Amino acid sequence: MSRVTKVSVDGADLHVDVDGEGHAVLFLHGMGCDATDWEPQMQAFRGTFRCIAVDHRGHGRSTRDVGAGLSLSGLADDAVAVLDALGVDTAHVVGLSMGGMVAQQLALAHPDRVCTLSLLDTFSDPGPLGDGLGAMADSVEAAGIDALAGAFEQLVFAANTRSERPELLARFDQQFRSNDAAALAADLRAIADIDTHEKLGSIRVPTLVVVGAEDQLTPVDRGEILAKEIPEARFEVIPSAGHFTNLEQPDAVNRLLARHFAHDRQH
Repeated sequence: MSRVTKVSVDGADLHVDVDGEGHAVLFLHGMGCDATDWEPQMQAFRGTFRCIAVDHRGHGRSTRDVGAGLSLSGLADDAVAVLDALGVDTAHVVGLSMGGMVAQQLALAHPDRVCTLSLLDTFSDPGPLGDGLGAMADSVEAAGIDALAGAFEQLVFAANTRSERPELLARFDQQFRSNDAAALAADLRAIADIDTHEKLGSIRVPTLVVVGAEDQLTPVDRGEILAKEIPEARFEVIPSAGHFTNLEQPDAVNRLLARHFAHDRQH
């Protein structure tokens, strides 16, 4: 039976969805999104795992005011505070996009809390996208979220998703436009600043890196680089998926996650 809880961390109330019993799986969402993005995974795994999905501060139903700013390392600390509040020692950590960057920070700063790591549609540094992220942040602050929303929608979904899944596009559009502009700009600047690639060699937990074949924001080559930086990481490309692999091709992603979680039990 799913339940909702609030965890207070450093002046922010974090909204957390919890469902199921068993070893914990911690789901971390992407920029401008919220915990509801993980519904296909929560439904798939709640029968065998304790599924925990967090609205990051500045997002969804959590405190929207990000105050002096937002950092990926700070969001990782928030996630650990959620685990502490729920009495969870270790978790399978799954992050998408910005959530995947938070997951990297969590695994680096709190390695004892992670039993497996799954990084979906993310990178260790933005590469050529970095300058554009800063410009996007400036645009959101100057003109509001509507200045970015339409173009962003075209970037995040695969061609067949755009033509065959209008309900998914409508859901994303509503979710994205509901964001606080200051928090979204802070997201963009935090993503622009990520640079973990020289540290990732220290990660020793089983790691899965997944990317959509049509992902334009964190393309396949960035995923390949990320997978090579983490010892023995497994790399998978999902056909007919863009940036939201877990929503566009949930069955394929769930199969990969199930096999990856089982991999931990073999060690």
